[in-house]
Amino acid sequence: MTTLRRLADSSRPPSHALIPQLRSVVSIFLARLMLEMNSMLSYGAAESTIRLLTKYGLLDILLPFQAAYISDQMKVRSSDRDLMLMKLLANMDKLLSVNRPGHRILWLALLAFHSALINSPQDAQVFASYTDRLRVLRIFEGLDSDLASYEQKTGVCGSRGIDYKSLKDGDPDEIRFVLGKVIMDIMNEDLPSSVTDLTDRN
Repeated sequence: MTTLRRLADSSRPPSHALIPQLRSVVSIFLARLMLEMNSMLSYGAAESTIRLLTKYGLLDILLPFQAAYISDQMKVRSSDRDLMLMKLLANMDKLLSVNRPGHRILWLALLAFHSALINSPQDAQVFASYTDRLRVLRIFEGLDSDLASYEQKTGVCGSRGIDYKSLKDGDPDEIRFVLGKVIMDIMNEDLPSSVTDLTDRN
């Protein structure tokens, strides 16, 4: 079992005994770190993974911006389920599973989208390689027009199924399609709450 998964799956409460293991995470090579993160975020369990990483203090190391965002928002909330970030992750999880995984660029792009809403897009890609950052930027090319098209044509996101082979292979068009679906599903579900969530930080 990988280091991150072993810690995230632990049922023990946080303690000083975890400190050495937390420090060991920092020393993991970038490629290994990306592999471990992908194993937890690309198979339909991203929301619960982020929640566990937050609980054990690992999110502060891996995704400090998201960790700070969650910490700040939870000062005035009893549950994280209505946070924009968690809603995005939950909606992505609905589309993925062990047998229908996504590609790492999908969750990187989702984190970048959420960070861009809070005006810090670069913070979403702390451990992303230069190549992956370029790929994320490519995903966002044309996303605005795609979202406008989704909004104008109700139901277009669900008008065709997801090509999971293309998604798993990292096809930019398929990742963009799925990302657009996740975003528009959130906007259609509860746009007023999402806007309130963002303005709370200002």
